[in-house]
Amino acid sequence: MVVGPGFPVSRRQLLGASGAAGLAAALSACGRSPGPAAHVSTIPPNLKAVDVTVVNGLIDAEYFAAAAYIAGIPLLSDHNLRAAKHFLVQEVAHILELSNMVTAARGAPHGPRASYDLGHPRSETQVMELIHRAEQGTIRAYLDAIPRLSPGAARAAAASILANDAQHISVVRPSTAYAADPLAGANGDTAILGRLVMIEQLIEFAYAHLIGAGGLSSATAGVFRTFLSHEQAHVRLLSNALMHRGSVPHPPPTDVRVASRQLAILGAGGSLRDSRGDALSVPYMIGVETVAEGAYYSAMSKLSDSTLLVDAAQVMGCEAQHWTALSGLQHAGDVFVGVPYSTVKG
Repeated sequence: MVVGPGFPVSRRQLLGASGAAGLAAALSACGRSPGPAAHVSTIPPNLKAVDVTVVNGLIDAEYFAAAAYIAGIPLLSDHNLRAAKHFLVQEVAHILELSNMVTAARGAPHGPRASYDLGHPRSETQVMELIHRAEQGTIRAYLDAIPRLSPGAARAAAASILANDAQHISVVRPSTAYAADPLAGANGDTAILGRLVMIEQLIEFAYAHLIGAGGLSSATAGVFRTFLSHEQAHVRLLSNALMHRGSVPHPPPTDVRVASRQLAILGAGGSLRDSRGDALSVPYMIGVETVAEGAYYSAMSKLSDSTLLVDAAQVMGCEAQHWTALSGLQHAGDVFVGVPYSTVKG
């Protein structure tokens, strides 16, 4: 299977018996180096023997992610294709670094499996959903592994790779959010307004939870507190409009597990429960703000009351600013990543 136009590497080449070295060689043959592109740790590995099993588990997760990219690239186009090719190179760099750590500890690094159960994606949307699930799997693997690793370079290297995979998920998540309409099933202005209030309450809860969970840098915490105040204002605005129509807003969430599950159903990838610190919290909230943008984009096509239309347009503009500012935190203020599209649809 050819990986994509201008990227003539077969699945067999990339996931062959030669393991990590074969992956690197195949990419090098195409003029791509897995080293500088990945921006992961360069700390000399000093893995202890007791950590070998844990790191091999991370290698397994990275091979699965690489397999997802390889299988999906032929069905991708434009921005998604460029991102997937770039991220595949970085996944290979992760595998190489982890494998070198295991070898230095006199262990045997895991190689790729003969096959992977990736389902049967047939469209670009389905491929992006597959890649998103694979990246979620790597995030969960690192969150589980880091506390189990011995203190030192191995733990730092794992955290560095985790941060890079969190960057991946912040890019691929918006592409998966288009599939679901957050307002599906809400008919009429009052029902739409009630759904918007519920979504705003979830966003307010998410910001408050992540601030309270700690681990944020001072700059990110300041941004989150500002955005929390905006979301609180949105809740008040929309709740007052809903009560003016004789309807009572849904009670706000109080349980992080319930809120996390509800946000996932709406299309926000990852887990609110598992997000802590800049590396996970910022990309998670980018996904949440993507849901918000999608909700208001849908509302603009369904609302009939002119006042509500104006309110929704104003809030949508605010949520789009949030998305851009969060993306700036994630990508060091890169305006091309922070404002990637000519229109905002979620």
